[in-house]
Amino acid sequence: MFRSRKEELEHIREKILEAIRFSKHYWMIYQKNTFGFSTILDLNYKKSYIEVLLFPSQDVLKKAFPLVQVNTPIETEFDFNQIIVDPDFDDDGLISPRKIINRIDDLIFKELEYHINVLKNEIELLDEEFENYSINDITYFREVFISFPNLTLELKINFELYPLRPIFYFSKELSKIIRVEDFINSEILINWDEFNPPHIIDVLNNLINLIVQYEKIQDYYKNSQHLLCDNIIIGKNIEKLSFRVHRGQSIGFLYKGNSEDSIETLSIKKLFNIISGKRIDFSGVISIFGKFIQLTSKNDLEDLIHIQYRIDPKLKNVKLKKAIRYITKNISNLKNLKNDIDNKQSEYNYKKLKNIIYYIIHLFKGFSFFRRIKRKKEYIDKILESLGLLGKKKIRLNKFTHLEIYLFLIAQALFQNPKIIMLSIPKGKITKLEQERLNRYLELIKMKFHVAILIHGPEKIVAECEKIVTITGKKVDSGTMKQLLKKIPQSAELISIELNYPDQQDIKKLFELETAIVIEERKFEKYKLFPKEDPNNIIKKIIHIFGKQLQSFKRYRASLHEFVEFLEIT
Repeated sequence: MFRSRKEELEHIREKILEAIRFSKHYWMIYQKNTFGFSTILDLNYKKSYIEVLLFPSQDVLKKAFPLVQVNTPIETEFDFNQIIVDPDFDDDGLISPRKIINRIDDLIFKELEYHINVLKNEIELLDEEFENYSINDITYFREVFISFPNLTLELKINFELYPLRPIFYFSKELSKIIRVEDFINSEILINWDEFNPPHIIDVLNNLINLIVQYEKIQDYYKNSQHLLCDNIIIGKNIEKLSFRVHRGQSIGFLYKGNSEDSIETLSIKKLFNIISGKRIDFSGVISIFGKFIQLTSKNDLEDLIHIQYRIDPKLKNVKLKKAIRYITKNISNLKNLKNDIDNKQSEYNYKKLKNIIYYIIHLFKGFSFFRRIKRKKEYIDKILESLGLLGKKKIRLNKFTHLEIYLFLIAQALFQNPKIIMLSIPKGKITKLEQERLNRYLELIKMKFHVAILIHGPEKIVAECEKIVTITGKKVDSGTMKQLLKKIPQSAELISIELNYPDQQDIKKLFELETAIVIEERKFEKYKLFPKEDPNNIIKKIIHIFGKQLQSFKRYRASLHEFVEFLEIT
């Protein structure tokens, strides 16, 4: 039906009003003698507006106007002009404001999703290189620890607005070396390009270079943040094992066999002994915080502790409180604590007491002695509290559960201020509930004491580690849980089916499927499938094969155990 321009324009106005009637985000505009609507593009890192003008068909014919015009003054990842090329229509033959609004909302969501993926990538790169934690559960506001020989520095980085320049907050210790204002004026930040920004880790590496330069640190090496194992071969049981882990991370080792005296467990213990410097019979490269293990000093190796499930016979029948007193007395010093106190004390003595009479200095030293004892007790209590042992000081060690013994052994290691702790927990040694408790304690330990933890144990513990090593036969795989599961086809989605008195010929057809790997879990009754094609297609084939014999099916994501199972059958 023919409409005048005025009638068509009024119809466009009514359609826009109907589309935005209940919207808080869109409003009507009038420009270029036509109606349209606008919204705000309000993202953390990008704020602008988007306006859409809808033209009557007569303007298109007589004035060569487009049906739709989209204006936005900034670049976006997804082109809004695709709406101009392929506009949406209603049944009345006119442009559909409602459909266009839905498309704009989808494009804004994609823009946000793209940005979130960029930020996630920055987090992954940061996690790979440095010990770091989110602050106040804000994912993109991170506290980062940078380790140097005998020195650990801390800073905070807020990069919620990335690719805009991040905001930095330096700790007191870091500010003594370089002021945050000076760092902001460094070349990498002065020349920040929001359209092609450097990665966050590039900025941190630039900071490290400045610290090394200012402090004249001679022994800072590549991979100084990491324990690095590359293509390690140990005997006939472990071949080409590679992984990298930094302080504040844990790496779990999973074997199918996991008993105390199994070849697999003995092989892992051998690896732990090699890393701690007690054995040298291996090939490949092991670098400990930048130093090859062959060049690592005896003092540095003392900071790498392999915990054995063994308690000093003298301590078995004593209370925890007495056992701790005995252990800490026999440790030459609590290095980090003692050095920290001594350094602060000497600085204080020099600045405040330089001209005070002799006996007052000695009196102050007496106070310092008692202060040191108090700090030592606080440090010990901090360790016990982190491991849930603070309330067990009056209980004898022979009354401890297996889990509590492991926690006691970890506490004993922490008294020595280690950089790396290695631990084996054979299958069946602690219950599943205790494994969950141990996971919580390990998280606290990593954060509070800045150690790297290597743990060989049950799946429930290993699966919670930041990185995982699985060994099936001689085949070794390592990576994060996400990286490992990616190796299973179809995004690691599995299908479990239960059958009701199936026909044997039908079961044979199931195993003959070329698009799935089938494992029998319960004879003639329950089966697990690893799809090689779209799981929906596999389910259709299963229904076609079994019909009423198919009692139920379930789609679910693979676990670490099923990843190992997948490796064994492929």
